[in-house]
Amino acid sequence: MTRILALALAALVTLVPGRLVLAHNERPIASPIRPGPVPDPNRKSAHTIVVCKPSSKPTRAEHNDIRYRLRTSTGAALVLARAQEAAWHRNTRLFKKCRFEHIQAAVNAALNDTTIEVLPGVYREEPSRAAPTTSCGDLSSCAYSYEYHVAHPNDANLIAILGRNKITLEGTGADPHDVLVDVGFAKDVGIRCDKCTGFIVRNLWERDANEHGIYVLDSDGYIFDRTVGSYNGEYSLFSFASDNGLYTDCDAEGGGDSGLYIGGHPDTSSVGRFSCELRRCKMHHSALGFSGTQGTSVWMHDNDFYDNALGISFDSENDHPNFPERKSLIENNLIHDNNFNIYAPTSDVPARGPGYNFFRYPIGTGMWIVGGDDNTIRNNIVWNNQRFGFILASNPTETPMQAKVNRNSFTANKIGVDPDGNPAPNLTAFPPGGDYAPGGSDFFWTEDGADNCWGPQDPASGTIKTDPTSLPGPCPNMNGVDALNPEFQKLLLLAACALVENPPGSGTYTTTDFPYPCPWGHTNDAPYLNGDQQECGNGAVDLGEDCDPGYGGGGSLPETCETLGHGPGTLGCPTTYDSPSGAFLCMWDTSGCAAPACGRAGATKLRLRNLGAPGGDDGMDLVTRNVDGSGRTFDPGTESVSVVVRSDTQLFYLGRIPAGSGGWSAALGRYTYTDPAGTRDGIISIDLRNPAGFGGSFKASVRVRNRNLSGAATARAVTTLLRVGDDCWSIGTACVVPPTGQSAVCRKGALP
Repeated sequence: MTRILALALAALVTLVPGRLVLAHNERPIASPIRPGPVPDPNRKSAHTIVVCKPSSKPTRAEHNDIRYRLRTSTGAALVLARAQEAAWHRNTRLFKKCRFEHIQAAVNAALNDTTIEVLPGVYREEPSRAAPTTSCGDLSSCAYSYEYHVAHPNDANLIAILGRNKITLEGTGADPHDVLVDVGFAKDVGIRCDKCTGFIVRNLWERDANEHGIYVLDSDGYIFDRTVGSYNGEYSLFSFASDNGLYTDCDAEGGGDSGLYIGGHPDTSSVGRFSCELRRCKMHHSALGFSGTQGTSVWMHDNDFYDNALGISFDSENDHPNFPERKSLIENNLIHDNNFNIYAPTSDVPARGPGYNFFRYPIGTGMWIVGGDDNTIRNNIVWNNQRFGFILASNPTETPMQAKVNRNSFTANKIGVDPDGNPAPNLTAFPPGGDYAPGGSDFFWTEDGADNCWGPQDPASGTIKTDPTSLPGPCPNMNGVDALNPEFQKLLLLAACALVENPPGSGTYTTTDFPYPCPWGHTNDAPYLNGDQQECGNGAVDLGEDCDPGYGGGGSLPETCETLGHGPGTLGCPTTYDSPSGAFLCMWDTSGCAAPACGRAGATKLRLRNLGAPGGDDGMDLVTRNVDGSGRTFDPGTESVSVVVRSDTQLFYLGRIPAGSGGWSAALGRYTYTDPAGTRDGIISIDLRNPAGFGGSFKASVRVRNRNLSGAATARAVTTLLRVGDDCWSIGTACVVPPTGQSAVCRKGALP
């Protein structure tokens, strides 16, 4: 038998030439026990910075709606209305203090011990998004060194918080979804906190990063509080090689590798604490709900794992620090309905990482440990997982240190019934395959390692099926030896379901089906793009998109280069995968416009007058300062000028002065246009002034009369776009509209 086992192991290693590899490509990091502590979730920072969008300004109409629901609602609706009332008042105060439009700019300006308050809105971080994107770092593995991130913070990250102490990043809405960091597959990471101490991220939503959503690494002391991560390529909420962590009341979905990941943490049992606590979180609709490679000293309790291919995964890998995984406590969790087939043609979460190229996941599994020691799994409710409840397995392909399983205990779990006690057995859809016995198992074990034990389980459980039929127990039970020696048929099962590239070099993986067919499927029929990426091209403008083929744009008009403030030219809407940036695009392509990229300006005031007055003789006065004209030139004889005023969905005004028009005068550092009759779209004056010369920062003033601007009478926010020749500037402003609706003042505060 020993010889047969050795031959089977040799065949397995040949079939799977690599071992289970890192799903993410990260620099080598030591992960020692750190002094801590976990941050105080109620701490008060010494400094506060406010970030907002023009549309973040709370309105009276919103408040009136909230007050109505406070009077008429009951139950959960009343609780929500109260939260919205408190948020409305808080955000009204904070909006007056807002000086930043982008989170990264606020991070750059923040001192240590600062809270960055982010008002409701969609944050696409256009300056960071426009930074060069690289697919390979400076290390030989293509990973990025920390020094590279410091020098190029937005190459891989939409928002980078590097080497900072006591930074709190907090959304100020009544619900985490009110503040959205929308990566749009433009960067590998949505929010990175690297070498941080005492970091807190709270009450916001991140989505659509190529790899990781919110990522904390090499850090001491961190909290994820009411954070939501959605449809990121690999991990949505993620901490690695860190210590003194807490995840609380979070929601992770749509991860191609896992929804929430805690890996490479130190064994902190010697100092009498856990390295990380994970509580009251929801992990759903991902390949793995939770993943923990060296998810060591993790206390996981009162969470809900459902609708994943596999609910909870712990494993040991040599390429992570602190091998092997050990000493985690998994208790009082709901583990159910993890039957999401990531390999199906209809999957909106295609597999990434090991489930893509190493081992075909047994869809319908509540939890597995593939290499791990001294873990306690107790008091969980496990039901309606269609293949396995729990798997405890060694990994014979992991080298040079072996991924064994020792001293793991499973006790007091309620198996095969739902929380109300209704029958809901696991193992309801396990097909037979080859020589492997048909039927699944609530508890499956590879029958090796030392002192693993099971039971007693909760007496309210249904009928419990185990493989083998007799398990060591009750706990504690001393049995076996500390060795990797999986039972022969289970080693063959591992070999049959291992994935190999077929044909070589194709990027397509199928199960080896040797020595018999894998019992739970063979090919990956899912599209490689996830659900959010697949939205591009469906004919509708979805969240995170600017445009979509077959749809005219936003609101009531088909968009053009001019309506977006980029001058004449051809506006594109590409849908192809953009490999240099890693983005699947449904965003405007302005490269064919006269002014392809718009800069930013400082403090701005836009006054709209006589809105909706008889005769349509509305007017506007625009003054914007600190317009970045560095290196710009202007020749009114050969270049045109235009002004656009619009919301996200409606064009209010488009005025043009063609090249060569009369009315211009020039002096040192100043260009002035005057036409009292307003023959060019109502523009009566333009003043572009810079005492040092037009090529530096300048002030722009524009006056327009006798135009119909009534559409702006109820605008909450408008964007004004000034184009001078082949240069343009975009200024977003928040509007105050009196009850008469006949005038409005829209402002943007001075930004650094």
